[in-house]
Amino acid sequence: MKQRETLGSRLGFILISVGCAVGIGNVWKFPWLVGQYGGGFFVLIYLVLSMPCALGFNVWSFVQPFGKGTGIMDLEDFLVSNLILPGGAVVFVLFCTWNKIGWGWDNFLNEANKGKGLKVAHGMRFYCTFILPVLIAFLIIFGLVTFFK
Repeated sequence: MKQRETLGSRLGFILISVGCAVGIGNVWKFPWLVGQYGGGFFVLIYLVLSMPCALGFNVWSFVQPFGKGTGIMDLEDFLVSNLILPGGAVVFVLFCTWNKIGWGWDNFLNEANKGKGLKVAHGMRFYCTFILPVLIAFLIIFGLVTFFK
């Protein structure tokens, strides 16, 4: 009978136990909490994007989203880099500057100018409210067009 491997130290056991607890929280409690507070769509995206890690990359080797030689990680990299992060930047800018969908400029300005350090000038309102979201949207569209060219 072959002898089983054992942990070499108590520290290894503690680290494995903490890793298991965090992993269970990540898989069980986090989606439940987000779902309770109206973030079910986020949980769906979260689960889909974590599938390659859960199932292993070899299980997804038949998926070649951008042609031969590409893998599922290329698709995830594309989604995160070209859609999710820039889209989140647009949402953040609009939330911070528009009254109808978020904080509004005056609340943003008061919060941003608290404390020490550089201050946001009131004259930046037009740039932050109109030019910056259009610029970010242009960069998203430009990135998509050049990627699929």
